[in-house]
Amino acid sequence: MQNPLEVPIAQMQAALTKLQPQIIRKMGALAIEFTRENFAKQGFQGDSFEVWPQRKKTSKKDTGRLVLIKTAHLLNATRVVMYTGDSVTIGNNMPYAAIHNDGGSIPHAARNQMLYFKVSKTGQVRFAKSKTAKQRAAAHDWYNASISAHITNIPRRHFLGDSPVLRKRIQIMILQEAYNYLTNIKSK
Repeated sequence: MQNPLEVPIAQMQAALTKLQPQIIRKMGALAIEFTRENFAKQGFQGDSFEVWPQRKKTSKKDTGRLVLIKTAHLLNATRVVMYTGDSVTIGNNMPYAAIHNDGGSIPHAARNQMLYFKVSKTGQVRFAKSKTAKQRAAAHDWYNASISAHITNIPRRHFLGDSPVLRKRIQIMILQEAYNYLTNIKSK
């Protein structure tokens, strides 16, 4: 006696093989959407929700601004890096993406830096950030500052990576695509 599930299973396998390129593209779109959601939710959706640490220092300009979003370059740089026959790879090409995603320490060597100050209209001497030679020439006093070697610790703010939440969404999408394809075949 023939197995009654043999024909439907063969049809599903044929459907998935035919739909594979389309499914791979949709997987990439789902992964990018998932990453954007992590930025919006300010944490990573994994086995449990991992809330991102807040900034240690805040200024008036940072009031109300989400963590890791200042110019949105990091958020918008997440893209599909590569498609293959059976997978898609997404990544982020910003130079600081990896340190924010994984956390870690950045060592800084000791250095000397010239700082200059200028006199304001009210007569106060203030630190000046000048961009042109004319502005530097107008500086009141110059100081040679010695900056000692130090380490900057960046907390982990995981936004990109494997997640059971993302895997579940991909599984649901694959089942929906296969179902839609098979129902379209039967209706014809």
